[in-house]
Amino acid sequence: MKARIGSFTTVTLLVLSLGMLVMLNNSRAQQGRYQSIGPGECGIGQATCHATQNEWWSNDAHFGSYEKIFYTEDKYKQMADRYAQRNPGSTVNSGNYLHGDQPCMKCHASVVSANISEDVEDGVSCESCHGPGSGYLKSHQKENGGGYEKGVADGLYALKDIDVLAKTCVGCHFVADPRLVNDFVKHPDGGDFVYPAKMKTVAAHWKNRKWTAADGKASNPKFDAAKQAKRAAAGSIANAVVKVPKTTAPPATSAQEATSQPVASTTSQASAAPVPTQPRRVRTSRARPTNPEPVKLGPIDLPPFPAVADSSSADQIMLLIKKRLELLYKKTSKR
Repeated sequence: MKARIGSFTTVTLLVLSLGMLVMLNNSRAQQGRYQSIGPGECGIGQATCHATQNEWWSNDAHFGSYEKIFYTEDKYKQMADRYAQRNPGSTVNSGNYLHGDQPCMKCHASVVSANISEDVEDGVSCESCHGPGSGYLKSHQKENGGGYEKGVADGLYALKDIDVLAKTCVGCHFVADPRLVNDFVKHPDGGDFVYPAKMKTVAAHWKNRKWTAADGKASNPKFDAAKQAKRAAAGSIANAVVKVPKTTAPPATSAQEATSQPVASTTSQASAAPVPTQPRRVRTSRARPTNPEPVKLGPIDLPPFPAVADSSSADQIMLLIKKRLELLYKKTSKR
């Protein structure tokens, strides 16, 4: 009896894994066919259709997903460098991990196809979950109904299907890749993410219905199955992981040290990915929902400006100023 149960479990996992691989292949093919156009052309650019959704997004955690990384660079730079050390063939490093063509940003930000080799500028937005919008931007606006169906035919993800919804959420919120989830790189696996509870928050931007307790109960097995399938599919990656000796993680740096060169590799120089030395470009624009309310002026609470050493280079000082301006923008834009 135990043998039969074990065989059934194995077959089930294989089927789930195959389903996940098919979904990933279809997703890659669709991303190759359609282009991401960015929130400025999609949700924000369609204020008459998505005004409520824009307001929800500007106050949701997805909106600030990129800023969380941008304003706490040290931690994520170190993680990127550790990933490069463990995977010498990877292109990811602390100098480019914010570029749209690096795997980090597929889940941590909105990647615009036209600017894929540059730093991203927005957090997770419409196309991150609904799919690249170049195909369905116009067709999903069909009047007198049918826009959703037409949009799906043109690349819109069918998120009304709970299986598609579960796989989409799990695709980023659960990390099973052993190249990331290990005691060296230390990327969290998202195993404690409670999907039904989080969906209640996400469903606040739905047009026609809300997330109910019954939805949560019915969706639990779907999210669990998607996680199990992703875990099983990631098993094939484990054999390709390059093993390195356990090494003490680079110490946290101070605000001043954050402007210096990226953390040095703890393995041989030959295995470390090359890291650009030039400062990252300053973001000059950011798509954001228009706030019709008048701006309320008042005091702005900012931390003290970091000390600048006499030996600091011009690039290091400019980076400090850039971060200060970004922080000021973040503080004032929420007013």
